[in-house]
Amino acid sequence: MRKFKLTHPALACIEGHDDVITRTSVTDKHGWTDETGTILVPGHMVVCPACGGTGSHVRRDIDDSRLVDMMQEDGDLEGIEDYFNGAYDVQCQTCHGANVILEPYWDQVPDWAQKCIEDWNRSERESQEEQDAERAMGA
Repeated sequence: MRKFKLTHPALACIEGHDDVITRTSVTDKHGWTDETGTILVPGHMVVCPACGGTGSHVRRDIDDSRLVDMMQEDGDLEGIEDYFNGAYDVQCQTCHGANVILEPYWDQVPDWAQKCIEDWNRSERESQEEQDAERAMGA
């Protein structure tokens, strides 16, 4: 069975587990640096669910900004054609253009790592929901 490196920010703060093989600093698109931990886990590669295996997708801000609606209202047929032909596409943020991602065999990932990742993801989701609610209220 093949083992892969599973990297997640939740694993960076774990002490006392021999499974954590590295700790690295990762800088995101905002320039923020975050510590990430890596463990080896058994798994297999699957087609990226975010881009469907194409390695790219439309920039999220373009869809959020109503740009296509405005192009349709203005009769900008060239802009609409460019949009549908991928002129506004960016590299997939999930697979980073590789078209596939690691799908761990979660039943073989250590319990402590699963719990850390679940707690981290729950916290991130709650934080995002709070930000969305604040934005909806005009903050």
